[in-house]
Amino acid sequence: MRWRLVLVAMAIALYAPSLSAVELKQVGWRDLLPSKYDEMGEEVDVLQARLNALPMKSQEAFQDIGAQRRLQKEMKEAGLTTDDLMPFDQDLLKKDLTSEFPDAIIIADEVDDLNARLDLLDKTPNADLNGKSIRMPGYVLPLEFDGGETTEFLLVPFVGACIHVPPPPPNQIVHVKFPRGFKSQGLYTPVYVTGRLAAIGGTVDLSLTDGQTPVETGYMLEAISVEAYKE
Repeated sequence: MRWRLVLVAMAIALYAPSLSAVELKQVGWRDLLPSKYDEMGEEVDVLQARLNALPMKSQEAFQDIGAQRRLQKEMKEAGLTTDDLMPFDQDLLKKDLTSEFPDAIIIADEVDDLNARLDLLDKTPNADLNGKSIRMPGYVLPLEFDGGETTEFLLVPFVGACIHVPPPPPNQIVHVKFPRGFKSQGLYTPVYVTGRLAAIGGTVDLSLTDGQTPVETGYMLEAISVEAYKE
């Protein structure tokens, strides 16, 4: 997969017109999200309104239903049985919420479906930006060096992304290649990156203090400049 991504990126660089000949598009991180996110936001609002309209006991049951399902998922992933659980978790699983609170079950099912679609959408880039010449801000997570200069990195939306917290969704991570290299000022210094964006996902290995971790990316960008961020 990785060598295919490299070949596609090379093709973009070789056959596309010079960036100086086209208008640059200023891009923010929200622009990297597919347009369906707005539709999903409307669905979330509708579900929240329906949940708020339920009787209080049904709203409390909704919370227990979610907790039951999360616990059952964790048990399956870890190969646990009810005997391995703490007493309060065992009591939670014994609750028969399906027959007593069908209204809460309906909304819980719809929430699960919505979350599944959101998880899929997190991996989906904004196809409208494919091939566009863009300029965008972000923070640098170095991947490759040449003589002390960073030549390949991940551009991420906030400090510490992919290191101390779960990584952002793939469509919020840009895999940048800048063969000319630049002197990175560290993880806490934002930059502006200019180049041609490709809506191509992939996986890269990020080196951490305790080893390497794979990180899914939603975009590739062949940069022509990397400069210090200025308001």
